[in-house]
Amino acid sequence: IVEIVDEKEGIIGLIANSCLDKYKKPSIIFAYDHISDSLKGSCRSLPGCNVTDAFASLSDILLNFGGHSLAGGCTIKKEKFEEFKTRFSDYVKSHPYQETYENGIDINITDINRENYKIVQKFGPFGEGWKEPLFNLFNIKSEALRFSRDGNHILTPIGINTKIVGFNISKEKLNEKNDIEIQGYLRESSYKGVTSLDFLISKLY
Repeated sequence: IVEIVDEKEGIIGLIANSCLDKYKKPSIIFAYDHISDSLKGSCRSLPGCNVTDAFASLSDILLNFGGHSLAGGCTIKKEKFEEFKTRFSDYVKSHPYQETYENGIDINITDINRENYKIVQKFGPFGEGWKEPLFNLFNIKSEALRFSRDGNHILTPIGINTKIVGFNISKEKLNEKNDIEIQGYLRESSYKGVTSLDFLISKLY
C-alpha cells in the first residue's frame, strides 16, 4: 500500500501502522513537506519484506532513507512518486510475507489474572529495545471460543472481567481448526466504566 495523505508528517507512521494491521500488507504513507517541496514517507512492514533492503533497492530515486527491517522512513521528490509506487509494489510482490513463530512464555488460562498482569507491568516500560512479554496458550478448543454478534471478533469470557480477545478473527476462519495455539499479550481495557483484563490475541496457529 503506497499512498499520499493530506495529513501532518507526525501522524503518517500511525496511518501506515493502521494500514498494515488492517490489510496485512507492507504500507508506506507519504505526506507533503512544503519546506523542502518533497514527499516524506513512513513505512511499516511484515517479516519477509525488509524495509531498509527495499529502500536500498530504490536508493537511486530516494533523497534519504533510514530505519530497520520492519519500519523506516524516506524522502522523495514529488515527481518520483509514481515510479516509487510501482517499484516498491514490485519489491513487495517479490518478497512475500513469511509467517514466523515468535518465542513466548507458556501459560494456562488460569494464569491470566490481575496479579500476574501487575507483575508483568513492573518490568515496563516496554519498547523496541525491551519488548513486552508474549504469552502462549496451548490446546484451546475452537468450539469453546465465543464471538461478537457479527461473528467477526473473538470475545471469550474466562473469568470476572477477564476475557480472550481477538479482533478480525471470524468463526469461518476457525471452522477447520480444532486445537488452537494462541499467542498474545496481557492488556487492560475499559468499556462503559468497567475495566477488564484481556488476553489480546496476536497470532493463531
